This record gives sequence, C-alpha cells and structure tokens, in this order.
Amino acid sequence: MRNFRALPTRAAWMIMVFSLLAAFALGAALRPMMFEEAPSVSAEAREPSESSIKLRLVAERHDDGRVEVGLQQQDSDGGWGATIRPEARFLSLEAESGQPYHSSQIAVSAATHAEAIASQVHEFWLESGTLPARWWTGVQEQAGEPLRPLLCISDGLVEEEIDLLCEGLAGSYAGQVDRLLLGEDLAAAEREISDWLLNADGYGMIATGDLAAVVAGRARKANELDTPMLYWATPVTPLLPEADELFCVVTHRGEIGDFFWGLANEVSERSAAQLGLSPRIASYADSAEQAGAIRECVEDGAAAVATTFGDAEAIGPAVAEARAAGTRVISFNSGTDTAAEGGSSLHLGIDDHEAGRLAGESFSAAEIEGTVLCVIHEANNIGLEERCDGLEETYSGAVERLRVHDLIGPGEIEAAILERIGEGGVGSLLTLNSSISRRIWQLTEDGELIDMSWASFGLDARIYRGVADGRMLFAIPDYPDLQSRLAVAALLYVDGLRLPASYLHNLRITIQPEVWDAEYAQTFLDDLEHRRR
Repeated sequence: MRNFRALPTRAAWMIMVFSLLAAFALGAALRPMMFEEAPSVSAEAREPSESSIKLRLVAERHDDGRVEVGLQQQDSDGGWGATIRPEARFLSLEAESGQPYHSSQIAVSAATHAEAIASQVHEFWLESGTLPARWWTGVQEQAGEPLRPLLCISDGLVEEEIDLLCEGLAGSYAGQVDRLLLGEDLAAAEREISDWLLNADGYGMIATGDLAAVVAGRARKANELDTPMLYWATPVTPLLPEADELFCVVTHRGEIGDFFWGLANEVSERSAAQLGLSPRIASYADSAEQAGAIRECVEDGAAAVATTFGDAEAIGPAVAEARAAGTRVISFNSGTDTAAEGGSSLHLGIDDHEAGRLAGESFSAAEIEGTVLCVIHEANNIGLEERCDGLEETYSGAVERLRVHDLIGPGEIEAAILERIGEGGVGSLLTLNSSISRRIWQLTEDGELIDMSWASFGLDARIYRGVADGRMLFAIPDYPDLQSRLAVAALLYVDGLRLPASYLHNLRITIQPEVWDAEYAQTFLDDLEHRRR
C-alpha cells in the first residue's frame, strides 16, 4: 500500500472526480467520530440538495497507527454503497504536522438527468401497481369473498418500464396475478383474454396502455361480460429520449443578424438543454435550403422535426416525405392556416391575420390619414403577408406593401423607405419585426424622418419606450422566445406520444396577439426597471 503524497493545497472537488483531502497533526489523538464532528457547512461543503450527489468520507485507524480513508456514495434508496478506496489512501505516523495531504483521485458515478427521471418513473410504476391491488383486495374482503385472480395486460407498443405496474400489482396482491403481453397478433391476444375471462374465475383486469384497453374491452364485449377493468392512460411517455436521439429545428429567417431568429434559436438551444436534448438548429433565408435541411434530418434518422411554413409550397413536400418515413413533424411561427395542409401534426404560433386586423383598428383609432406602408422584410413568408392582409381589412385608409427583402446593401432599406415617403401620401408605417424598426429609429435620430409616428411588431425595449413616450403609435409583441420554447417542448411531446399522430388531428395552438398602447408599454417598462415578476 502507498502512503499519502504531499501535494500543494488546492480545491479538490470536481463534478465527476473526487479527491479525498485529509489533514492531521502529527501525534494528535484520533477519535472515531472525528469526521462527523467537522463543521457541516464550510467554504468547501454545502448542505446537499435533493438532486445533488451525496458522499461521505470514511476513516479507519489500523493497529500500526496508520489512518486509512475512503469514500461512500449514497444510493437512490438512501442507503450507503460500498467504500471506495483510492490507491493512495493511508496517512502514516510519519506525516508532517500542519501539512495537508491528498489521496489519489477516484471516479464517482453520477446519474444523468434522463437516468434520474427513469429511476423516478421506475418507482412510480411499482407504487402505482399497488393501488388497484389494494382497491380490489378491499372490495373482495368487504364482500367476504376469497381473493380471485387478476389479469394484468401489458401494451407491447409502449416502453418496458410500464410492465413494472404489473410487478407492483403482483407484489402487493395476495391472490393470483396472471399476465399477458400483447404481441403483433392482436386477434390471438383477444382470444387469450377471452379464455381467461371464461375459465380463470377472474375478478378483474388492468390494461397498461391504450391498445391493451381496446383489445381487452373487445374481448369483454364479445363474451357479454361485465368483468371490472381498470385502464391506465399513458398517452405520453414520462421518460426522456436517448442522449444520441436526433431532433431538428429547421426554420426560415430574414436578413443576417435578424434579431427575432437569433433570439429564437438561442432559446431553442437552451430549452433543449434543459430537457436533455441536443437538437440540430438552423435557419435559412432560402426556402429550398430549408426543405433540403428537413430531408437531411430525416435521412439522418431524426425522431422529430420542428419547422416553419413561411413558404408552404416549398416546405410541404419535404414535410410529406418526413411523415412518410415515420418522422413526426410539428411547426411553429408562420403558417398557422397552411401548416395542416402541409402535413404538420401540431402548429404553434401567433394568429398573424388577427394581429394585422388589430393593427388596422389601432391605426384607424389614432386617426391616421394617408397610406400605411406595411414593410415586408422576408420573401415568401405567408405570416407577414397575413399581417398585411389583416391590416387592409380594418384600416380605414389605403395599405401598401413595401418589400425590402431583396435590399441587402448598407442603407438600402432606409433609402427605399425614405424614397417612398418622399413620393407623398404616406401617413404611417407598420414594421413587422424589431430589426426593421431599429432602422426607422435610426432615421428619426438622424433627423431624416420627422413628424411621422409608426408602429411595429417585435420584442425590443426601444419599441416599448417609443410607444410609452408617444413617438410610436403602438406595438404588437411577437414572442420569439415563447414560440421557440413551446416548439422544443412540442418536439419532446410528439416523440414520446404513444398514440398515432392522427390523434392530434392537425391541432393548432394559437397565441392571440395583443396591442400595447402607451399606458401598457409604460407599465411593462416600470415592471422591468423595478424587477417585478
């Protein structure tokens, strides 16, 4: 055995590698409770949380005077595992007084987020199996009857973890528990259930999934029996996917540096990390490239894809191919009315048409006279067109669409806007994102655009300040953070959905837009400044 090596004093805690630190004064008397009498909280030690790795040091004095140290890790059930002993773990009697000593390093295993959830699910299913056992036991005992057999039917389409429900049932029911696992031949399974119903003198059945419930119910009906049956509804798996499972977020975008998609993609990445996912995230100005990226994800075995339907004609075929390959597809942002036709199972986004209608009503209420320019900054984006459509429906004057998506040179967008205003007849502007709104701000600060209030979509404190102080008419938030976060959560949902995608039936979850006037914009800014939640 090797003694401790004297090392420079330094922090010895790492996430996955733990270095034991022991410092003893030469000749000091070692008491058995020495480690437990150390301060419970110090600069190096904190009170463990429920999610932290719980460790403790073990010290043992030998007959020859040496002190041997080791480490124990607490198990999920609260017990302590075997002592892990590093190679260099002995403090000898010759150790110098006042000199800190370190053991050699040892590896400590830590459960991943997915493994921790799996462990919780494991316990949940076992415990859940005891509930019907207790209930059926109580009913039969109350009637003074002996405990009759139960049948637990496992759904072969769901993960094996749910079979633990049957184990929990069998482990806590004093009577007999028979089990049946559905296979590919559902007709054969129905016959087996019918045979049990007719010959086993059974008391009740429990189905652990939707398909199991359908087959068991069919067998019960065919035999005209009213045998009690419990159905455990588990439409979505509580387990996280494997770490290497591929998810994709493939969207359109506007100009390089577009604030909306920059923030949206950042939130997607962070939200995915919280859920234990590592998605492939990319945005494309060209619809053909976006469609190609979807196809690439499918070829690489993606479990689910989130995309946008700014250009449904270009994206639709790629989505159809993904669905045909068994890849589930959800959509968000643009394309609320076209996503279903394009093959998206679930769409999340703002009602762009209604947002445009609200903008038109607000311009009219502000008694704007003249043409309102609806500034379109992306080509082939149905969502932007729908905003302008809604504006046309409710604004009392004329609406003109000013397309600036092809202007990429420095100052070209600003020049185009000033040129059109210079032609006359323009009463106001509606910019459809915060990036274009910032260009309008620059024009006003440079003195090139004065005596004209405008309005904008977007998430930008400058917009809200402009509305609050009257330089802008109103704002309509577009929630890039919320949309992208919900989209990532939807990816996890559709991947874990145990039911066919047809269950969603082209579902749409729509964010109803809101107009922020000066009063509400000021309220928001005050809350922001005073850190109100």
